Amino acid sequence: MVTWLGDWLRDIIAVIMLAVFMELLLPNKAMQRYARLVIGLLILLTILSPILRLLQGDFSARLSDSVRQWEAGSGTQDIKSANAAGHSEGCGKSLASGGTVKQQH
Repeated sequence: MVTWLGDWLRDIIAVIMLAVFMELLLPNKAMQRYARLVIGLLILLTILSPILRLLQGDFSARLSDSVRQWEAGSGTQDIKSANAAGHSEGCGKSLASGGTVKQQH
């Protein structure tokens, strides 16, 4: 996380330094207006690059992989199977004692 943040800040500083250097090289005021527009867009894209990286690629595949890793790490599979076993045992007990089973929605 820290290395990623350092890389991102380094990219922003590099683009800003390039922008300052380009402004120094421009000969007249008319060109500076357009150059500032282009440089401003480049700086904006550099700042928004982490969000753009999130939007790229197969988001649903990454989400399903993350959910699968989370389930494997937290043991929710065991909880789900225990809940399913407990639910079926509860139904069997109520039927054996002559009671009725109500469906829950």
